[in-house]
Amino acid sequence: MFASPPMAEWGQLARSNRALLHEWDLAIGGMPLETMRTRARADFLAAATLFGCGPEDSEARSAAGALWFMTGHQPELYHPGVWAKNFAVAAVAQSVGGFGGNLVADTDKIKSNAVRVISGRKDSPRIVPVPFDTVEDGRPFEAWQVQDEQVFRGFASSVRTSGTELSADSLLDLFWPMACAVEDSSGARRFSLARHKIETDWGFGLVESPMGLWSETPEVIRLFLAILADLPRFHVIHDDKLTSYRRERKIHSRNHPVADLVQASGWWEAPLWVWRDAAPLRTKLWCRPCPDGSGVELRIEGESTVLGTLPIGRDRIDDDAIEMWKSWASRGIRIRPRALVTTALCRILLTDLFVHGIGGAIYDVLGDAVFGEYFGVRMPRYAVLTATLRLADFPAAHSADERERQIRSKRWLRWQAERIRPEDPRLQELFERKRRWLEHPHVERTDRRQRATQLRKINREIAMLLDAQIRDAEAKIERLSQSSLAEAVVRSREFSIVLHSADRVKRLADKIREMAESGRSQASESP
Repeated sequence: MFASPPMAEWGQLARSNRALLHEWDLAIGGMPLETMRTRARADFLAAATLFGCGPEDSEARSAAGALWFMTGHQPELYHPGVWAKNFAVAAVAQSVGGFGGNLVADTDKIKSNAVRVISGRKDSPRIVPVPFDTVEDGRPFEAWQVQDEQVFRGFASSVRTSGTELSADSLLDLFWPMACAVEDSSGARRFSLARHKIETDWGFGLVESPMGLWSETPEVIRLFLAILADLPRFHVIHDDKLTSYRRERKIHSRNHPVADLVQASGWWEAPLWVWRDAAPLRTKLWCRPCPDGSGVELRIEGESTVLGTLPIGRDRIDDDAIEMWKSWASRGIRIRPRALVTTALCRILLTDLFVHGIGGAIYDVLGDAVFGEYFGVRMPRYAVLTATLRLADFPAAHSADERERQIRSKRWLRWQAERIRPEDPRLQELFERKRRWLEHPHVERTDRRQRATQLRKINREIAMLLDAQIRDAEAKIERLSQSSLAEAVVRSREFSIVLHSADRVKRLADKIREMAESGRSQASESP
């Protein structure tokens, strides 16, 4: 497991972040940030209750003044290294008397409708996808209604018949009946509630809300409106920081880590997604300031008509604009944050410490630069945690390293056999001839050509004498290629949690709890 900073420091880091947020003295759209945070947290708890992962009464009462620790991820069947963040957040929150939450990023697109499982023989395993639904169109998770109940309910059986070997206590047997028992056709909700139930049973329950629900609450809408009211300035900052980020990391792609925001014919691309329930495919939201300064117009990409005109300004966001936004939601128009805005929302409006995985942490280096400049503040720090848990305790993998050694040995046999120093007298004579030609003057072009010709001829003669050893090396390389591929397959950390042993994942979670409690003990013993 990797944690930065160590879990023992998360409590103090959360307190430092809270003090930093108090120092901001920031108002967004005319409302003090402290007021927004209080309301946004209450909205998060209410949304979590609607989702089915809400707090107990005692948790809700204590949440107001507690330190908030949070993480977030897409509601997919991810690997245990991602799940480790949930265990860590819950354990640290419990150890310091804080509040633990999880933001379900259901506004992201579904990347796959299948889980990768191991099939084939042990000496030549292969990866095969086993589908859990027939949904394929890249819609957001929150718009995913299970398309084929038969495929979904038969997923566990399909995994077994695919040829993969599961442990006797596979999480699939625990997770999948729970997912099928959820009385809702939302696949994202089924996955989330099943996972949440396991976490709760193990003593690691978090309060969870999906981004889709929370993003339709007033304070989140207020922050969206604040960005739209000042979109030209946001554009300049976003693209300037993005250019610097790419330059520093020598990134040449115009779409990595995010695409530039563009403008065309007076319309500015917003850092938000939009779609209609009738056609749930994310597209761009465009914004145009009204010439008279009365507000901004919004338009959905691909549509010629204006969605509406919001009566907002940089320091003027009133309830009428928020109600207009809500009216669009009631008509099935979903406006959601893109990735950078998603974590900024959570870190500014909700949590005292957000816990990223490695990928999210690298990504949010750009987010910190953008929003720090936009709001004129120093952004709160975040923590990073990930873990590796394989399907079983395999011995150390050596085949890939041995294969590289054999490839190097074969190369020497063909071109530099003198480094191996075989004792065959015929080879010794060839080595001596090669040495003389290597030392032969080659200033003139004809000399260089003659020298190269002779060296190639000598190397071919050497290779003929070493043919048996070269063929033996090639055979070893072939065998090691197969075994290294097999090792890479079975030792991958990327397999879904449902393929793992429940006992092994539970031991990972308990180890994380031990580390969190050890950190609390160390903190209490420090002078």
